[in-house]
Amino acid sequence: MHYLAKSRTARTIDRLIQLGLDVNVRNKLGESPLVWAARAGNEVTLAALLSRGADPSLVDATGMTALRYALLADSPNAVATLLRGGADGGEQDIGHAATPPVKC
Repeated sequence: MHYLAKSRTARTIDRLIQLGLDVNVRNKLGESPLVWAARAGNEVTLAALLSRGADPSLVDATGMTALRYALLADSPNAVATLLRGGADGGEQDIGHAATPPVKC
């Protein structure tokens, strides 16, 4: 599912979820599909994952959330999608303190 999250394949992601794949599945680095979609700036897939229960508060092994990756990807649409989907715009992460909090 992680590789699919980088592309605009919401229909395929839907099918995998219907087959029982956990939308919050993590890889060995603690990254969820939401993180991969955020890093790619893919707001279509972000919206699809969020509407199917993806948790925007999950952090990876470096302490980063999907919102932080969307900010680093300089993707305002992805940031807006994550905020609408429940991401915490005032979050503080340990590993990347240089990234300012998001002002809502």
